[in-house]
Amino acid sequence: MRTFLLIPVFLQCFAAGAIAKTHDIVAYLKMASFRTASGKNYMETYLDVSGKSLIFKKDSAGKWQGEVNVKVFFKRGDTIIEANNYNLHSPRLDDSDKTVDFIDVQRYVLPKGIFTLQISIQDINNPAGKAITSSQKVSVGWDMDSVSISDAEFLAAYSPSAETGLDCRNGYKLIPYVNDYYPDGHNQIDFYAEIYNTSKVLGAHKKFVLKYFIESYDTHTMLNKFSSISIKDADTVTACIGGFNIANLPSGRYLMIIEVLDNKNNLRAMRSFPFIRHNKSMDLNLQTLAQVNTSSTFVQKFTSPDSVFWFVKFLLPISNVEEQGFINNLDTQKLGIELLKQFFYNFWQNRYPNDPGQAWRNYYAKVQDVNKEYRAMNTKGFQTDRGRVYLKYGAPNQRFRSDMNPNTYPYEIWEYYQLSDGETDRKFVFYDPDLVTNNYLLLYSNAMGEIQNRRWQQILQSRSEYGRSSEGDIDNNSTPDPFGEFTQDQFSNPH
Repeated sequence: MRTFLLIPVFLQCFAAGAIAKTHDIVAYLKMASFRTASGKNYMETYLDVSGKSLIFKKDSAGKWQGEVNVKVFFKRGDTIIEANNYNLHSPRLDDSDKTVDFIDVQRYVLPKGIFTLQISIQDINNPAGKAITSSQKVSVGWDMDSVSISDAEFLAAYSPSAETGLDCRNGYKLIPYVNDYYPDGHNQIDFYAEIYNTSKVLGAHKKFVLKYFIESYDTHTMLNKFSSISIKDADTVTACIGGFNIANLPSGRYLMIIEVLDNKNNLRAMRSFPFIRHNKSMDLNLQTLAQVNTSSTFVQKFTSPDSVFWFVKFLLPISNVEEQGFINNLDTQKLGIELLKQFFYNFWQNRYPNDPGQAWRNYYAKVQDVNKEYRAMNTKGFQTDRGRVYLKYGAPNQRFRSDMNPNTYPYEIWEYYQLSDGETDRKFVFYDPDLVTNNYLLLYSNAMGEIQNRRWQQILQSRSEYGRSSEGDIDNNSTPDPFGEFTQDQFSNPH
């Protein structure tokens, strides 16, 4: 099971208008846990406060300054393990209209374990305004008898330094990047992490391999152009600082992967850290596609315009929003076969650069199965909701089907123990409202980005007289199962 990071990247982002309007605080918080050479565990917090969201007041010297109060609690149950209460000041400015964001770093020594981190931020100059608060589970500490990798601190900048302080560690001065989103123009991603216990586990004076690379979040494919390998000496604590120029990294979701391998190439530790890239210069457009070279590639043998048209259509369930827009417009754009082949090759090359042809063949085999299993009247299987979900998320771990009960429409409940993005216990409810075409529609899912209809049980049972009797009750989100039809039980425990 893939674990997406022990760093809880939680963004408390609160909508803010102009300073003259709401003055709601906008703040971003990230955390990272590390360990000293002597074995003490500590958690660092990185708080980025938007200056535009604060009220600035003039001080006695005629300078403008913002100020927030920050309260932090680390708890186990109701017991406070560590706490902090401090005021954070913005830089002093000559002009209150030229506000700047400011960053605060704090460090908390904690025992190994899982804690609840509670934080509250209040604008001192706006006592009538709301404090923003949040609570998050955090994990601190590692096994002392195995090779481990710390959390990663994404960096806005770093430089060698002999200084000591909260912004310095292992010979570097570090300025945190308090976000996991890299927009247009932000063309460098850097990070700091630490490797623990290599000398104890691998042996003193031994060498080990440190590898880090960028991987597709959706396909878990390593991007060869974004990888680094180095040889390190075993030690109690080994600093790892690195990064990549991402000017040519397309928009999408990615993982920064850090791996430690021993001198026999055995994987000893691995961590993954998610981030999002938006890169308009690399986004899809016809001019860019026209420059894609498909000669000597697996698409060169595609000669039938009709086949290529459908091959591209088959990609809809696993495409991003921009690609979906391109594909959905194929019927009206009437693009030539060469441009479709260029789009098709570009699609697979970006996701599986090592072997795009094999990736397509694997996916096409699934499409053929889906078109056979879930086809409906005048609708190919991949175009149905069940086909789309199957191709996007894979086969469900559990599937329950009910098509013989007169009191509900035929329906299916699919359960996934874990999706590729780390979501667990995700359910999908499909139903066949017309009873004829076999085109089951997605009625409800608790997966992110999918339809979430809180009245799904009522709609499912509206076939019966009992269900129809409560259709006008907008406050009734569920309908007791008539005649032994336990839809809620099957949703909770599909089998």
